[in-house]
Amino acid sequence: MGNIYRINFKQLRQENLKEVFASFERALQVLDIDFYLIGAIARDTWFAQKGIRALGTKDVDFAVMVSNPEIFSELKQYLVSKEAFTESSTNAYALFDKKGFQIDLLPFG
Repeated sequence: MGNIYRINFKQLRQENLKEVFASFERALQVLDIDFYLIGAIARDTWFAQKGIRALGTKDVDFAVMVSNPEIFSELKQYLVSKEAFTESSTNAYALFDKKGFQIDLLPFG
């Protein structure tokens, strides 16, 4: 997973998400899963590249390319057991980081 553009979290005004992204990068590399960043963070990344002030967000949306439900379950289990995320009791596609920030995992493929 190579990064074409390097945007730092200060440019996005989302420094608090640095740990979340590091956790996901580890999990996605271990499980060899491709992903897309969607939603407001994707918009803010594009804005930052253009020098436009990032707006911020209340959650992060990751679309993850998985070939079957078992791989999606492995990803969630890894994030819970190795990266200290917690599962939502009401949404099978949401996790929360240590600070309570919501991460939405959107499987496709």
